[in-house]
Amino acid sequence: MTPEEPDDVRALWRTQTPEISPSNFEEMRRVVGQMERKMRRSRIDFVAAIVLSSATIAALAVMFPHPLFTLGAIVTLAGGALLVFEVVQHWRRAPVAENGAAPSLEYHRALLQHQLDFHRHGLWLRVLTLAPGGVLFFLGFAAARPDLAALIYFQLATFVVIMIMIVPLNRKRAAKLENEIAHLTSLHEDQSSSGGSTPDAD
Repeated sequence: MTPEEPDDVRALWRTQTPEISPSNFEEMRRVVGQMERKMRRSRIDFVAAIVLSSATIAALAVMFPHPLFTLGAIVTLAGGALLVFEVVQHWRRAPVAENGAAPSLEYHRALLQHQLDFHRHGLWLRVLTLAPGGVLFFLGFAAARPDLAALIYFQLATFVVIMIMIVPLNRKRAAKLENEIAHLTSLHEDQSSSGGSTPDAD
C-alpha cells in the first residue's frame, strides 16, 4: 500500500467547524479521492507484477527443464496464487462511501484501518507462502544452469534478504498507520467537543 497525505488531512480537520463549508467538503473529497486513487494504482501494480513474474517463472521452467527447477516453479506459482487470493479477499472487504456521500473523516479512518489490518494480520503466513517456493526455484535454476550458478546464488541471497526484511518493513508501516489513525481520532474528538459545546445561558 502506498502512503497517503496525513498532513493535508490534519490541516483540513483542524480548520473544520460545525458548519462545514462547500470548499471544505471539496478539499475533503480531494484528499480522500487521492488516497483511493493511490490504492487503485497499487492494486494494478500488484496484479501486473504477479502476472509478469508468473509468466517469467513458467517460461524459464519450460526453457530449462530440470526436476528440481520444475518443482520450484510449481511451488512458487502456488504460493503466488495463495497470495493473490488473500489480497483479493482483502480488497473485497475495503470500505466504501455510503450512497456516494461526500468523504468523511470516519471514511478516511476506515480506509487507514483497512490497510492496517492487512499489514498486521497474516504476515508470517505470507512469508511462509512465498519463501519455500522461491528458495526451491533458485536452487533448481542453478541446477538447470550450472554455468550461471554464481549469479543465481547471488539472486537467491537477495531473495532471502527481501524475505527477512518483509517483517520489519511491515511492522514499520503498521506503526505509521496506527499513528495516523490515532491523529485522526484525536482530531475528530476535538472537533466533536468544540462542535457540541454551547455558550452558557444567562
